Amino acid sequence: MKIAGLSHLLAISLVGCARPPLQHDGMPALEAGADTAVPDAGAGGDSGTRADAGAGAACRFDRRDSPVRLALAALVDDSVVFVMTDGSARTVHRFPALAANTVGLSYQADIDQHRGRVVVSQSWWGERGQSPCTIDNGSFVCDASDRVVLLNGDGGVSWEKSFTRRASSADIGITILLGDGGDVFVGGVGGGRLISPEGVEETLSSPPIARPFAGPVVPIAAFGRDLPAALFAWWRPGDQVAATELSIEDPLDSFDSGSDRIFLATAGDGTRVVARARPERVETAAVPAQIGDGPVILSAGAWRGFSRAGGVVRFNLLTGEAEQLDSANPVGMRQMWAGLGDDGALLGVFRDDFMARLFRLTDPASTWNRMGKTLGQVEQVTVRGFAGTTLVDARGTDGFFGPTQIWQSAPTGPMPELLQTSFQIVRPTDGVDSVIDPTAAASIRVSSDGLCAAYWVPTASGLRLTVHDIARDTLFSTTPVTTAARAAVVVWIE
Repeated sequence: MKIAGLSHLLAISLVGCARPPLQHDGMPALEAGADTAVPDAGAGGDSGTRADAGAGAACRFDRRDSPVRLALAALVDDSVVFVMTDGSARTVHRFPALAANTVGLSYQADIDQHRGRVVVSQSWWGERGQSPCTIDNGSFVCDASDRVVLLNGDGGVSWEKSFTRRASSADIGITILLGDGGDVFVGGVGGGRLISPEGVEETLSSPPIARPFAGPVVPIAAFGRDLPAALFAWWRPGDQVAATELSIEDPLDSFDSGSDRIFLATAGDGTRVVARARPERVETAAVPAQIGDGPVILSAGAWRGFSRAGGVVRFNLLTGEAEQLDSANPVGMRQMWAGLGDDGALLGVFRDDFMARLFRLTDPASTWNRMGKTLGQVEQVTVRGFAGTTLVDARGTDGFFGPTQIWQSAPTGPMPELLQTSFQIVRPTDGVDSVIDPTAAASIRVSSDGLCAAYWVPTASGLRLTVHDIARDTLFSTTPVTTAARAAVVVWIE
């Protein structure tokens, strides 16, 4: 996750270093057929605390856990903080303070974890000291200062790097990606660099399309004048590039199974295939006929969705499963948003003249099920799914200069449960439908099992880290981790 914000503001926004495999905003509307009736999706419940809910599953962030383990890593101002499963926290690293005499600085931070290591970056851009900003081709060009540190699970520093450059306002910040063997890709400094666990740097000819393998062996998209398209290739130290005949459909849309990097491609004979790549081999299999040659319109985890007559065909890159879902709108409603859950369920936000709500469609034989609370006076709604946990981020019409969604007051019947901007954590299997501070939307991180959430919420003294047991809908008490100024980032250690 990467977030950006001005140094004097608490407002933050998501800035991805590569498009994550989640449902996309602005996707084409699902093809509608006849309206369908809608049942409820199990217990929705209130948003109050449920200490007894989810007895069979709970967040592993637990004071009773023994031995104490590392649970979270966070960047708070200039400090990297490790938070343990017993709620304790300690600073394991501090970036050097930025020199004085700075004007109009922009700030970005990024954090990644993989296989017991943590990499953190911090970037500043603006006018510093005797180096004024200039204007070049309509963009401001200023000094940029980027710092990156690689830490092991005990908080020890493997290496720390600093980069300085002149950068335009369109090129603020860097991207980081931690590989299987501890190699770190740093993008945005001299094109891109791969840094070994020992701190040795090499220039990378193209950015990775997925996490580097140990070795290092890096999966990349090779571009060139003599190439008909972006070809899948392997990069090895010494800038050795071995291209394959596979044309990658979308270099930003691969799935990491742990052992393989899986993506859609076109073989040399023009056949559309699913490619499973690892350093010793690349295997391909033709895609199912019902997918056709249409583009991916929905994406989450290993699942991809394709628009077909009468609905959506969902396809699992990992298992090869493919089936069509009838995406007809619920009775009397129209679509605001569509996406996939990471379990392959079709998700949709639908509205009538008075209120909107999230719905879920799990298989061809089922109908739309309601999820979460009803919404009113909203302009945008986006949804993300994590192993049975769903995040519903609604943005109210009062936050837009010219909203396009027009709402009426219901003449009779219930009013929407949530008006204007709101944020929900919904987990139907445990009866959880929790409403939290909507400012958490930009920073929330959910664990891979869907049971834990960590996010930053504003307090009188600044942003404070909050840890949420989703299945039980309770908050854990931790050593206070707060920041009074800039945005902060956090990641689960898994």
